[in-house]
Amino acid sequence: MANCPKCPNTKLVASKVTGDLSGLACTACEGLLLSLVNYRVWREARAFNVVPVPDKAIVPAPENTRAACLCPKCGGVMSKYHFSVDADSQLDFCYHCEEIWFDDGEWALLSELSLEDELTQIFTHPWQRSLLESKIAQTETARWQRTFGEDYQKITEMLSWLQAHPKKSQIVAYIFDAIRHN
Repeated sequence: MANCPKCPNTKLVASKVTGDLSGLACTACEGLLLSLVNYRVWREARAFNVVPVPDKAIVPAPENTRAACLCPKCGGVMSKYHFSVDADSQLDFCYHCEEIWFDDGEWALLSELSLEDELTQIFTHPWQRSLLESKIAQTETARWQRTFGEDYQKITEMLSWLQAHPKKSQIVAYIFDAIRHN
């Protein structure tokens, strides 16, 4: 049995992740090692057995660890992947062994965000690029909100009106002309 990547002196033990999805868990830090092979089998079986999703309680965000994680199976450095713009947590993934390390609470957060069926996509370039683009857009919006303060809402309403207007080019030209001559 492999040792925990966070608690090197603790052996990982067989554990249920959810339903009939099994992994290896650390009894000390409550982290979880999940085989991508086991996950794919679970997800395929789940696709044929649609289960109603119960109302979920808000799951507190787990503490994100920035330190590199070593794969419990091969000892190689695992790559870190964000899975949501709204969550600071990152999953650790070993390409060699196709193993995923979840820190305590990360599977619950993934489930809360309804991303448990998207796990294989999270480790792709398009998913990561999309998250980065969304994060940049959020950062830009926050910057404009700080810059304009309470006027930000009016400006966005005006922009929406302008974008929908059939003479938007002429209106923008008029505004630039008026600003230039003042």
